[in-house]
Amino acid sequence: MTLGTQGAEVSYIDDASGVQAMRYWLPPSDRLGEPRPLVVYCHQAGGNHQINPTYWAYPLIHAAVQEGWIVAASNLHGDGWGNATQMSDIAALVAQISAINPVSKVLLAGASMGGLSCANCHGRDVLAAGLIRGVYVIDAVLDLNWAYQQTAYRASINTAYAVTASTLTGAVAVGATSLPTAGAFPVVGTQLQVGAGTANVETVITTGASNGTSVAVTATTKTHASGDAVSDFPTKSAGFDPMQRPISDLTDVRWRFLASTADTNVLKSANTDPFAARIAAAPEEGVVTHNSSTHTQVSYPADFIAFAKRCGL
Repeated sequence: MTLGTQGAEVSYIDDASGVQAMRYWLPPSDRLGEPRPLVVYCHQAGGNHQINPTYWAYPLIHAAVQEGWIVAASNLHGDGWGNATQMSDIAALVAQISAINPVSKVLLAGASMGGLSCANCHGRDVLAAGLIRGVYVIDAVLDLNWAYQQTAYRASINTAYAVTASTLTGAVAVGATSLPTAGAFPVVGTQLQVGAGTANVETVITTGASNGTSVAVTATTKTHASGDAVSDFPTKSAGFDPMQRPISDLTDVRWRFLASTADTNVLKSANTDPFAARIAAAPEEGVVTHNSSTHTQVSYPADFIAFAKRCGL
């Protein structure tokens, strides 16, 4: 366990004793002992728990600590894209903090891929009912299927969800009931996505087990070229795409979104805007459009604290 300081009245502790390494920030000792609010920060792809003062979102952490709240971040097994392992990591993180100081309520905050982790954590009994009071995300991935269509993210998502990924070894016409692929899909009834990243993406269902050269499926409705991607992504990621989750899982807390129309990494129009529209029944689903950065790199501490207080922190 390592103790460090990051400016006046802000100390952090690095703890590698749990399921995943974590860093947490404590308010002054005279504010500890009684139950305190906890802000859980979820990192972007390629990030980790070791958030330093030079990190663009650090002002949010500093502001939260000055309010007397605890802040904690887990390594989250790296780039998990909101998978079940990351959900367990968040639960373990909250349990570790609760053992240090009682936690009265939780606000989830995250950037980019970390926003996906936040969105999947809420509403699926990862934490005790009623503990999560709000979700605050910045340039967040909120449509996992959209992310899977992006070549830059697909391999990482395949790893996170243990996706069996292959390609077509020949062209496929409309109405085909067999896909020429070396991918092994032994379970009948598996949903396969064909054509990831192309204009002709579709989902079919296996009707026979793969023999290593082809797999029987329900009839295709689109044409596909040799070399097009085919994988069991729909089956492996089922239940972990915020855009597909039941709205009733998502509308009992406040949400706040920061997103940029200039962002070409995570399109606002494909993630924040449609997701906010889906959860319009939530107490708050406010969208703040920032165009001072193309992707992340901006934080509004005053906005964050005001939102957290609206959530009851």
